[in-house]
Amino acid sequence: KKNKKLDFLIFLYIFSFMFKKDIPFFSETLYKMFPNAKTELYYNNEFQLLIAILMSAQATDKQVNIINRNFFEFLKKPKD
Repeated sequence: KKNKKLDFLIFLYIFSFMFKKDIPFFSETLYKMFPNAKTELYYNNEFQLLIAILMSAQATDKQVNIINRNFFEFLKKPKD
């Protein structure tokens, strides 16, 4: 049986040596490995998802969601 988590970690390690031109390959490969991947983070657009991901590095997804339900009413795009 294939170990997808190990494959993913190896793939990330290899990607760390790649360049910007390789991002489409990285994205396509991740989608093939995890076609139904979901997040528990609350967001309405890609910018908000990025902010939520950065915040989740320092807190649990549950804590981030509590903050962001109100925060994202005011923060909708980078200019906000």
